[in-house]
Amino acid sequence: MGQIVDPEGRVCEQTKWHSRQKHAFLEEYLDIWSNQVGKDGKSKLPTLDIFDLYASFGFCFCPVEKKTWMGSALLAAECLKKYQSGKLLFLNTYHPDENELRAQKKSLENGLSNIHLPERVRTVIESLPIEKAVEFVISHVNPNYPSLWILDPYQPEHLPWDIVERICKLEGSYQAGNRKITRRPELFICLMTGRLQRLTGIDKEKEKVGTALGMEENMWKAKLENYRDSDDNTRRALISMYAEKIAETISEKNKMQRKAEKSGHKQLFFE
Repeated sequence: MGQIVDPEGRVCEQTKWHSRQKHAFLEEYLDIWSNQVGKDGKSKLPTLDIFDLYASFGFCFCPVEKKTWMGSALLAAECLKKYQSGKLLFLNTYHPDENELRAQKKSLENGLSNIHLPERVRTVIESLPIEKAVEFVISHVNPNYPSLWILDPYQPEHLPWDIVERICKLEGSYQAGNRKITRRPELFICLMTGRLQRLTGIDKEKEKVGTALGMEENMWKAKLENYRDSDDNTRRALISMYAEKIAETISEKNKMQRKAEKSGHKQLFFE
């Protein structure tokens, strides 16, 4: 929604109050790492890398409620500061308008400087379109260690399904005693069901639904009708379809892994 200066003079992303609820949920999720996994007294904590591919200004401000709060990038920074084995913070802040991009990047950098991250946390800030950002960030990922991906686009079509699929396939492994355990990335996805619902009813916009869901129009329409026949509303149907798509991606990856193992190739597939 653009930028706005809050009463304390901070350049913020102007947003609605429901975004505060979303960020409060994310904060609670991140607290699992900083306050539970990283409890004092625990030894041999796993490292943690966080990738926020839609970082914006750092701070958010709602003019109706007249309140400012930390956005996803700064919440991620706070988590890695508290978590004793926080390792990498990758932030991608992008805007097609160069002036807007400079403003939001500067604001993000100012917000980070006030958090005072410890030296153990490496911070990388890029300003790339999402397709190039994913291509670039894969070079920073070690899938054998925990990674958390924050995917919170402005519109659902700004997060094409193939981006989610590529991240889901970044599987690694670790040893737990005599067992080899598969490690998968954690994804925090903001699926904008409100806009997706509207797009399903607009003929000239239906291609965007397919982009977000990774399905041809005839396929997602058929699935949607099946859910509606089961008395599901459109919102619940879209969520179920998205969850199924993620589960299918993981299942297909596992099939490829088992096939490789049977043929004698003990390797992981990183695509």
